[in-house]
Amino acid sequence: MKKVIIFLTSVCLFCSLAVSTKVVKANSNDYFKGQTLTIYNVEDYISQGEEGYVDIIGNFEKEYGVKVNYYTYDTNETMYNQFTLQKEGTYDLICTSDYMIQKMIKEELVDPIDVSKIPNYEKYAAKTLREKLKAMNVPYEGRTVNLDEFAVGYMWGTLGIVYDPECSDTIREDVKSWDVFWNPTYKNVISIKNSIRDAFVAGLMHSYSKDIEFQKVMNAYLDDPNETNKLKYNALVQDIFDFKLDGSQASDLENKEKIARVKEELISMKKNIFGFEVDSGKNDIITGKIKLNLAYSGDAVYSINTAMEDADKVLEYYVPEDGSNIWYDAWTMPKGAKNKELAYEFLNYLSDPINAADNMDYIGYTPYIVGDELFTLTASWYGAADYDVNSYYSEETKVIYDNVLYECIKEKESENDVLPTNEEYFESCEYDSETTYEEDDMISFNGKIYNCLASTNLSPTEDVESWEEVEGYNLDFLFGNTGSFKEGLRRAVIYPFAGSQNQLETQYPSENIIARCAIMNDFGSYNDQVVIMWGQVKAYTNMLPVYIFLITFVVILIAITVYVLIKHHIVKNYKKSL
Repeated sequence: MKKVIIFLTSVCLFCSLAVSTKVVKANSNDYFKGQTLTIYNVEDYISQGEEGYVDIIGNFEKEYGVKVNYYTYDTNETMYNQFTLQKEGTYDLICTSDYMIQKMIKEELVDPIDVSKIPNYEKYAAKTLREKLKAMNVPYEGRTVNLDEFAVGYMWGTLGIVYDPECSDTIREDVKSWDVFWNPTYKNVISIKNSIRDAFVAGLMHSYSKDIEFQKVMNAYLDDPNETNKLKYNALVQDIFDFKLDGSQASDLENKEKIARVKEELISMKKNIFGFEVDSGKNDIITGKIKLNLAYSGDAVYSINTAMEDADKVLEYYVPEDGSNIWYDAWTMPKGAKNKELAYEFLNYLSDPINAADNMDYIGYTPYIVGDELFTLTASWYGAADYDVNSYYSEETKVIYDNVLYECIKEKESENDVLPTNEEYFESCEYDSETTYEEDDMISFNGKIYNCLASTNLSPTEDVESWEEVEGYNLDFLFGNTGSFKEGLRRAVIYPFAGSQNQLETQYPSENIIARCAIMNDFGSYNDQVVIMWGQVKAYTNMLPVYIFLITFVVILIAITVYVLIKHHIVKNYKKSL
């Protein structure tokens, strides 16, 4: 949950201009003027005006004439301990992870949220993601509720593996399974997050993916990812993730077996890895200290971009096909919050797509909010997309208009009502036989988009080896219900630059990737047992070599003693015979 260093300078221009063109109206709302809002959030998890980035909190304070007391924590467990020690009413908003929100709801530490008071969230939160929150049920005051009633989605992503594609000839195939962490080929070059839940996922799926029924369902999904197979596979992974909390003896035995299987897997894995890490893994893989890292997708974006910018090094990210975790961070309103109305205003402010884009630019994680601004920003990072007359475009940005690719040659601001056919602002990238194209150039040809693989002046039909047709990456399942996409003015499709497909999938996982990811719900009454198991894994040391050494030492010592005694006895008898 740290900021991303953007390696495409044109990207930074987008968000900085978005804020400069948005008039900050200091003290515009007299109703809130002079009030105070107290927020508790993860470290480095909001843009606060570092050089080149927008100050979300500062701008909110100016616009509403208020004071924001902003506090941070490092882990969800730290937050929970600190929060429960404070008197009721200390915080107005707390941002935390899905499983912790479940725990806080169960313990009646948070209040329901009225999303009708957050119109931007109702309008721009991805419907697909809100459905995920609605699927997470939890008991509250004698009834069953879901997380969507208590949480406003903030960021989301997946758990997977960042890896150096140069570390072996088979690495791209190996990372398709969690088995890679147990593979002796990668001994001592793997780091795992020092987190119960994240390590639990790897151990859990490595164990259960060996089962025959799992293999059958997974292979059906991989061979034909139709809707039926995706739903069936996702349900199976979710069932494996979930602890059965109905109190029955059968469920108790099943849950304990699950913990035991994970313990066995993690102890075995521990022998093969370099070690556990809290936050260093995303930098260690850049420096080459490790070659594989269990990572959140947001940290993966950071590692991939920073490695390219600082070290000209390629890193990649993959979500194993044998099941993983999709996670959500969200805002909650603690019981006794003193300023709920201002808290609602802040949540609405964060849910404005312009502010969400600014936040994404700094953090690198993927927001719950969708809309034209976020899509245009993402496309400017990773590829080309349909032109939007209301969007700002910086120089070198690629857009598609009437099936032709164009490049922006002069900054186009949203108030400039121009089309890509305007040669003052845009230049055509349609194939031209008089032009020699170099590696990584992008063109349009006969209504299709191509990336250049090698220097050539021939067309894609004349020189098929030097051109690669680009397949569009469809994000309609997330963006389709908002803005220009809902109005049918453009497609929610991005055509990735050469080498950017993996980064785009990391930032916004496809429906197929999401299908193999499940939500890690709270462990309920088994939390303590999982914590004990994790402690045993961390404390485990393979003492066999030590035992062998000690036994060998004792045997040698005994042999020497026997030899000395026998020799002494022989000498003594010899002297007696003289």
